Amino acid sequence: MQIQDDTMDDRPPRLQVGGVYLQIAKHDCHACGQATPVYALLLVGPFVVEGEVDLAVELTDDSTATLPNPVRLPEAVAAFATQHSQGRFRTDFSRAEERPYWMNHCQHCDTKIGAWYVHNAGGPFFPLNESDFPSITAGRLEGAFVFDDPSLGASSAMDTWRHWFERQ
Repeated sequence: MQIQDDTMDDRPPRLQVGGVYLQIAKHDCHACGQATPVYALLLVGPFVVEGEVDLAVELTDDSTATLPNPVRLPEAVAAFATQHSQGRFRTDFSRAEERPYWMNHCQHCDTKIGAWYVHNAGGPFFPLNESDFPSITAGRLEGAFVFDDPSLGASSAMDTWRHWFERQ
C-alpha cells in the first residue's frame, strides 16, 4: 500500500484501488420473506491512500476492504453495479444512517435492504467458515478506481473468500 501525505490539503481522503468485486448472494427479504439477490462491493489492491482514510485495519496490496454503505461510487463502478444488479443496488435514503447511500432493494417488493442486513453476523456477506463461501459469487471490474472519503470495513473472512474464489 502506498500512502501519499496531503495533510496540508483540505480535500476529503481518497482511496485508489486496483479492482472491485461486485459480490452477489441470496437474502430473505425482511418485508416479504422471499429470497432476493443482494450485492456488495469488495475492494482489492494495490491500494493508494491520500489523506487519512478511516481504516479498521492496515491495508496491504494483498488484502481486501469492504464498502458496506458507499455514498459515492466512481462512474464506471456505479454503471457496473447498476447493470449487474438490474437497478436493485442503488442509492436510496437510509433513516438509520440519516443520509443516502448505495443499498440493496428486494426484487419482489422493492423494500430497502440496508447494510446492517447483509454485512453483519448472519448476513450473506459475513461468511462464518469456508463452507459458506460458495453462496457468494462475484463479477470483477478491473482497473484503478478512486473512492472519495470512503467508509471502509475489513474482514479476514473476505480476504480468505477472495483467495478461495480466485482459485475456482
